Amino acid sequence: EEIVFWQEMTTQRFHGLITDFERGPNDEASLLFVQQQLDKEVTQQLLKEIPARLNARFTDVLLTTLLRALGRWNGQHKLWLELEGHGRENLFDDVDLSRTVGWFTTLYPLHLDISGIVEPLPALQKVKEQIRRIPANGISFGLLKYFSKDAELKEKLTALPHADVVFNYLGQFETNHSTSGAFRPITDSNMVERSPKALRPNLWDISISIVDGVLSLRIAFSGNFFKEESVRRFLDYYSDELTSFVEYAAAVEEEVYSAADFNEAGLEDTELDDLLSELDEE
Repeated sequence: EEIVFWQEMTTQRFHGLITDFERGPNDEASLLFVQQQLDKEVTQQLLKEIPARLNARFTDVLLTTLLRALGRWNGQHKLWLELEGHGRENLFDDVDLSRTVGWFTTLYPLHLDISGIVEPLPALQKVKEQIRRIPANGISFGLLKYFSKDAELKEKLTALPHADVVFNYLGQFETNHSTSGAFRPITDSNMVERSPKALRPNLWDISISIVDGVLSLRIAFSGNFFKEESVRRFLDYYSDELTSFVEYAAAVEEEVYSAADFNEAGLEDTELDDLLSELDEE
């Protein structure tokens, strides 16, 4: 099933970003950053209340609102992107990850599409459905790409182009208790990490983190392809969509389910709605 899933990915049409211009290479020398923070109260509602109320993961909400913001920005509600994760997956019962430190890092492609969906909740359900299909949280993509004995499959996966957008939710961090001792957090998030001559594989590097309870949105991009005000406008839309999602979820009175919550049952959303309606009547 995992092989079939990634093989299907090689047949997808690649929907990317619309650039402002092309003035040079997508290199580290042209790298720019825009960043924005959400209110602490909004962050906590997004992190704790919404996932429980809408039966969704925090990343489901982040990706749904990203697509909705993209639609406002350039009229496109679908995107070919790469998802980056920590890679610390419990794949085997006899492997104890607590004996290791740091990230193993997974990087895998995904096509998300909420075209034609206007309301936030159906959009969230559609994104959940697409994300829940990812096998083993994406770690199998790299395993098959680099270690598969199927030469044809390795060739197809290797030939996949890099997506215009790479998305990474870094998690939660606390700095209040980390100002002393051997290690301290780096406060300059825009410090130079690579050679200015190095080429970047993606047009946008979207990273999201929660530091001391506050959600921070950050986009790294090339000034050779985008105006800063253009990317900042998208970030404004993204922040607005996240805040609006909190207001929308507050109006939902009952816990929400979708077919993606019951993968093994093989239900469609309409079938699940009919089943829940019958249970309510009883």
